[in-house]
Amino acid sequence: RDLPSFPTRRSSDLPVAEEPAREPQDEQALEEFRARSRAACKPVALATAEAWAEVDTEKRFQAVKRLLARSHRLGVEVVGMQEWPVESVRLLRLLLQYAPRMTRRQRERIASVSSLMPLDHPETAELLVEIARAGDAEMSDALFADDEWTPEVGDEDALVARLADVVDDGPSHASRAVAIELIARFVGRDPAVAALRRALHLPNFSVRARALQTLATADPPLLAPDDLVQVLRDLVTHAPPDPFGGEEREEDERIFADAVLAALAHVQPDAAGE
Repeated sequence: RDLPSFPTRRSSDLPVAEEPAREPQDEQALEEFRARSRAACKPVALATAEAWAEVDTEKRFQAVKRLLARSHRLGVEVVGMQEWPVESVRLLRLLLQYAPRMTRRQRERIASVSSLMPLDHPETAELLVEIARAGDAEMSDALFADDEWTPEVGDEDALVARLADVVDDGPSHASRAVAIELIARFVGRDPAVAALRRALHLPNFSVRARALQTLATADPPLLAPDDLVQVLRDLVTHAPPDPFGGEEREEDERIFADAVLAALAHVQPDAAGE
């Protein structure tokens, strides 16, 4: 992506830098912002390359913690990492790798950095697959804080096929749910159709709801009449979880309801009336 006049990849639901910069008011101010961002990011890019090459696990972990602190302090100036596209991706891959060892506060900072990091390199595909396998919904949501943004991933069909493998193989239902949400970010969903249909049979309401939505909202829709019948019947076989399950439960129900409505706009099987 081209460097924007001012970063827009934000969400009110995500942690943000404590002191965000103001929007440059003219071309001179914009160029000064770019120059300042590049200068601030260069040490981070060099340290990222060093951490990536480190083979000692504990030394690498300590280096990644320092990188997190430094990149978070940059605030919006982290967009200067656009000058180092490979290191931009690898910094997030390192943060993802060690996120399970981080504190809650540190993971919030990872989300903040992720929401601003410029990603414009095909290696982003590796990052997305790793996010899916880790089931890291927080980083996924941070990356896609701008709903209109589509990452540069090289071969999109190949990436969707790899995400479909996560839908099939897991390792967890959380992984499957994140993989499906990532598939839904792309227009070309054909490589994942078979895996998404198989996901409709899984005993997990969150996964089934997302699979139904991704099939129903494709253009053209990829949902067959039997798919909708299967999901509706499974509401009896695999009942949704505890109705007092909190915000995540409510979100799953909303996704499912929207998916059913989207499906019914295209397919109206007689058996669905049961």
